[in-house]
Amino acid sequence: MLQRLIAQRALDHEAAQIGLSIGDENLRDRILEIGAFRGIDGAFDREGYRFALEQSGISEAQFETQLREEVARTLMQGAILSGVVMPDAFVDTLVNYCRRAPQLHLGTAGGSRSGDRHRHA
Repeated sequence: MLQRLIAQRALDHEAAQIGLSIGDENLRDRILEIGAFRGIDGAFDREGYRFALEQSGISEAQFETQLREEVARTLMQGAILSGVVMPDAFVDTLVNYCRRAPQLHLGTAGGSRSGDRHRHA
C-alpha cells in the first residue's frame, strides 16, 4: 500500500513537472462516461453528479483534480510499460523520491523481535 502511494505521488510529481494534464474537454468527456453520474434515461445528470460527490464528501473541484491526476498517472504508466524511454530527469526524480521516502518496518506476528527469542529459551 505504501509503495503504491509513493509510486502514485512520484508519478503525480513528474506529470506536474513536465506539464502533463488532460484538457478541460477531455475531462468533461471522462466525467460524462462515468455511469454513476447518469440519470434514468442514461444521459449525464448534473444534479446526480453533484449529489454523488456530496455523498462522497468531496467537492466537484476535488473530484476533477483527482480525475486529472489519475489520467496523468495512467498516461505516464502507459508510457513506461510500452517501453518508451523516459527522460533521465524522470528516472532520477523517481529514484531519489523513493530513497527519501520513509521506510515502513512491520514486526512479526506475536510481537517478537529478534532479541526476544533468546529471553524465552
